[in-house]
Amino acid sequence: MPAPSPDHVVVADVSVLTDAQGLLPTYTYRVPQGMVAELAVGVCVHVPFGRGESVGYVLGVRGIGAQDPPVERLMCIMATAPDSCVLTPDRIALARAISHRWLTDLGSAISCVAPHLVVSATRRVYRLVWDRSDMRLLGAARTQDASILDAVERLLDAMDQAEGALSDAELRRSAPPACYDAAMASLVHVGAVVREYRLVGPAAKAKTLGKYAMAPDWTPGSARLGPAMRRVLDAARQAAQDADPWLDARTLAEMAGSTPAVVRSMAERGALLRTTVSVRRAPGGASEGRNTAPALTASQTDACRALADDGGHRRFLLHGVTASGKTEVYLDAIARGLERGRGSVVLLPEIALTAQALHVFTARFGDEVAILHSALTPGEWHDEWRRLESGEARIAVGARSAVFAPVNDLGLVIVDEEHESSYKQDKAPRYHARDVAEVRAGEAGARLILGSATPSVETYYAAQGGRFTLLEMQTRVGDRAMPEVRVVDMRSALRAQRTLFSPDLTDGIGARLTRGEQTILFLNRRGYSPFLLCRDCGHVPGCPNCAVAMTYHAGAQRLRCHHCDHGERLPVLCPECRGASLKGFGVGTERVEEEIQRLFPAASVARMDRDTTGRKGAHAEILGRFRSGEADILIGTQMVAKGLDFPGVTLVGVINADTTLHVPDFRASERTFQLLAQVAGRAGRGTTSGEVLIQTFAPEHTAVQAAARHDYAAFYGGEIEARRELLYPPFSRLANLVCQDKGEAAAQSGAEAVAGALRDAAPSEAEVLGPAPAPLAKLNTLYRWHALLRTPPECDISEVVARAMTTVSSGLRRALIVDIDPQSMA
Repeated sequence: MPAPSPDHVVVADVSVLTDAQGLLPTYTYRVPQGMVAELAVGVCVHVPFGRGESVGYVLGVRGIGAQDPPVERLMCIMATAPDSCVLTPDRIALARAISHRWLTDLGSAISCVAPHLVVSATRRVYRLVWDRSDMRLLGAARTQDASILDAVERLLDAMDQAEGALSDAELRRSAPPACYDAAMASLVHVGAVVREYRLVGPAAKAKTLGKYAMAPDWTPGSARLGPAMRRVLDAARQAAQDADPWLDARTLAEMAGSTPAVVRSMAERGALLRTTVSVRRAPGGASEGRNTAPALTASQTDACRALADDGGHRRFLLHGVTASGKTEVYLDAIARGLERGRGSVVLLPEIALTAQALHVFTARFGDEVAILHSALTPGEWHDEWRRLESGEARIAVGARSAVFAPVNDLGLVIVDEEHESSYKQDKAPRYHARDVAEVRAGEAGARLILGSATPSVETYYAAQGGRFTLLEMQTRVGDRAMPEVRVVDMRSALRAQRTLFSPDLTDGIGARLTRGEQTILFLNRRGYSPFLLCRDCGHVPGCPNCAVAMTYHAGAQRLRCHHCDHGERLPVLCPECRGASLKGFGVGTERVEEEIQRLFPAASVARMDRDTTGRKGAHAEILGRFRSGEADILIGTQMVAKGLDFPGVTLVGVINADTTLHVPDFRASERTFQLLAQVAGRAGRGTTSGEVLIQTFAPEHTAVQAAARHDYAAFYGGEIEARRELLYPPFSRLANLVCQDKGEAAAQSGAEAVAGALRDAAPSEAEVLGPAPAPLAKLNTLYRWHALLRTPPECDISEVVARAMTTVSSGLRRALIVDIDPQSMA
């Protein structure tokens, strides 16, 4: 820390946490004399920013010449946060890496890597610095009218009695509201009172619980004890015989047939001792104990042996067919790491999978497991994060954001279903958790395992080239057969009978119900119908904010936009022609559920999509019903297509395989193959063989045919050649830059300026495509135009885009979405 002197002043470089776009990495602030000793890199501070105030983190402290011209213009840091909000050097390094690669401001990256440290509020406080009898204070007060003078006296009384500074809210209670601002302003103006700022730490705090035990040698003396008090004392004496004599007030009261108030009263009398303990808010309840590892199959043994090898291999791709037992390989690798004192991070693509995973991992490792995902309450997140930070838990399991879990001595990072696009964040910073996992593993010297039955084309290509060690598991546990897959041509099925389900699928469901087996029906489209159409005039009700039709939800009798969440009541008449011929077109999961209940009224049906899982615990509840056999048929979107293991499922029906096949995205075929192969893998995981029926209007498509044959190699072979010919990843890198504006012309002109800047900054072997309207041409009232930069794979595409951004206006930068290595072109 540089010391201030007459010739030098101390300044801090601060990364500001704000939603503003186009920020600099850091801003320089002057450090007040009284703050120099406590300020260090990583400290959270309160600073003036723009026309307001913000919170930030100190990333550098240095001295500059007191006579340098900028010094006089520098604003001062206003306050520091509690010690618990310090950012560690490794977190700063990770935030810098994310900021550089995905071109986001450093503050947003810090909010991702250390969400538990983000300060919840700023408090303004006042402290009396003059003695009450100071004549200057009295002289200043006499200049006020009587009402202001009275308010000044009241405020001085309050601050005199306080041991420290008082908050604005506390002082306002001491003076008449009409006079408070003028009275306080006069005290601050003459220097009698100083205004300070205090940062309040994160809103979530540790939860504590009071516990009580019998006080030794206590006697009531002359005090009279009522019956309830005597029963509490009897219960406390009984508990004192146990190994742990401490009980919370509610438990002790229940034992005594009394109330918690009586327990607390007895503690005040000295009859009971009181202590405070921390209580964990466990997301999935308490651990139920541990099981032992089963005998491994030959392919599992080979994979575990390769992962345990102490050679130079650090990055692995575990390519195993569905139900080949990849999870058991993960568990073995974690257990070996724990034996060496190393922790692990396990990433899952869906929150829906965390309930099942929590059961599997805690059954093996007990309370060493902490769960992290966005559906936790702030209190649950706080407790799980702190357990990892303290070393109480050494295994973090969760969705995308769990990649930042503070695991001590990190030795293993696992990304399950690594191909999933949900690992890519859709708002700034637009990081990919798989890539962040690789960065974290590299920095910690940890092993990285990417697992999938259908690896992304880019990852498999990297493994073929030696970047990852490829581990293959091509047989199911117990040598169970892969499910038989039949492709149903819905073109001929519809000609025979207009229905959602082909005769084969209807008969298959009925047969499973008769035999007491279970069925999963998959459709990657929620709602009842994707859109309404007026058969009189052709009008389709669209979202007023987005360039899309609104989806019809029959249960709520509303139309809803699945992009901005705008909703409207279901119109009785066509808004355009006032006709009465509005009808739903297309099929969603609601419609499938309705049709199943009509065809099989005795069946118990569960539906799992975003509409049914909004409530906390809904994922686990729905899957629990299905696992227990309470539900016969599970209908769902892609939530049911991956990672779920239900031995009772012998039939999987894909209602429409074409929903992802014809979207304007070069990954459309890959995503269709992955979804079909993954959902097909849910069948036949028990002792009874499985069957899969894929309904499609494109039965000859290579993605459909390869999924039906469980033939990843054939799909990959065709897809990699198409990518090579068209120069799509992995034979290039992409950056999608989207310009948004309230006016379409402004969005277009902005995109043209961005495209021009990219062409000037890009190397000769790069290519700029566009500008053109984005596939989703309007979103949340903003028109969208985009330009696409394509560079050779070895090019630092982030550096090229950053260089281009220096030549466009700050206003245009603020209107841009920059997506490096995009997973969607929308």
